[in-house]
Amino acid sequence: MKLLHSILMDRLSTLASHFLDPSEPQPLASGLPAFLKDWMKKRFGVSTLVQQNSWDLKKSLEVYRETNAFIELVSEFLDGSKTSAQLTTFLHCYGMVERIRADRPTDPQQLVHSHFINLEQAVKIVGKAFPFIQERQQERIRSRAWAMSVPSDPQQPNYTALDGQNLNLSNYLIEDAKFYGIAVDERFSLQQDFHQELTNRFKVADRAQIGVLDWVQTQRLLIEIIPWLDAHRVHNLTSQACPDLLRPGAKIDLQNLLTLDSKADFVGSTVSVNLYEPIDS
Repeated sequence: MKLLHSILMDRLSTLASHFLDPSEPQPLASGLPAFLKDWMKKRFGVSTLVQQNSWDLKKSLEVYRETNAFIELVSEFLDGSKTSAQLTTFLHCYGMVERIRADRPTDPQQLVHSHFINLEQAVKIVGKAFPFIQERQQERIRSRAWAMSVPSDPQQPNYTALDGQNLNLSNYLIEDAKFYGIAVDERFSLQQDFHQELTNRFKVADRAQIGVLDWVQTQRLLIEIIPWLDAHRVHNLTSQACPDLLRPGAKIDLQNLLTLDSKADFVGSTVSVNLYEPIDS
């Protein structure tokens, strides 16, 4: 688990470095499998050590995948079952949970429930990892987390519904892996909703009804839907994710546009989590 933790935190640091310095390459092309391969080479250098440690990690994940929800989730990123947007959301949530642990190493709750976080912290993490979601979507995540929570004190009542209860959420806990699973699932759902919006807007923008848009039309469409994007960021993300779409005369059909967003994650592209900043801020 220590090796896996190092890999995940280093992968998160590549995201953070880009947001701290926009001149850093946008880390789109490197999913977790590609990053892991490069990480092993840098960490162990010698080919035989790289192969041995890669094999050991692979076998360990296979052994624990069926009985450990966290290992199962990481394995899904490694086998390509999850999207780029889901990976980014997971890494942000994971980094913030680890930051909480680092800030409160002697917290009695953390010592007793080492693989849990309280709901108050979970809600704050959602607010930082999903700053672009609407209130109803945030409430859905909150409700799902509540349904999987347990009281930190066995003497506390374990309500089955959050509505109408004036409760201290810090007294209720959710297992890390379950929280990550909720965040990752909801991120996929949000991207699906966005893809439906893209589909609808694409059809409106395609006034000639020829099934394709040029780059200027595509860029305008994305900026209209996502007000915090500008032309420079759209161009930068596209150049990293699907550079062929920027070639002179390129025509972009709906499937190309959806594929582009699956790689570039336009909605979540401006999310930045500063791990040096307190979670409560």
